[in-house]
Amino acid sequence: MNQGNLSVEEYTQEFEKLVIKCDLHEPEEQAIVRYLGGLDPRYANVVDLQASTSFDEACVLAHKVEQQKKKKQLLRYENPNPSPHDQIVNKGSSSSTPKPTASISPTPQQGQPPQPTPKHLPKGVQSVLSANDLGT
Repeated sequence: MNQGNLSVEEYTQEFEKLVIKCDLHEPEEQAIVRYLGGLDPRYANVVDLQASTSFDEACVLAHKVEQQKKKKQLLRYENPNPSPHDQIVNKGSSSSTPKPTASISPTPQQGQPPQPTPKHLPKGVQSVLSANDLGT
């Protein structure tokens, strides 16, 4: 039996019905392996990482994993383009984020020395910084 389009709860109920119908008497560990074998791999893989001591515990965990994945999917649907602050940065990555570099403003105001302007900032921020730096 495979989960297919059933929810974890529906799959669990069907699984238990078949165990009773087939009059299976197997060790609980074997029942867990059989249950996970038909469970959606997205859930089964997570449940399998945990050391379930009983069939009921494996079923409860599978249900929790399903709920968590559905919640995560709903959050992605509500916020499909997270801001850069919401994204996780891979600190172990060998690629580095380019650091802002300064350039000399080509047209200094009367009597003032040229002011550096960061190139990698958004245009609105650059213009505000330029205006503030130049005293305008």
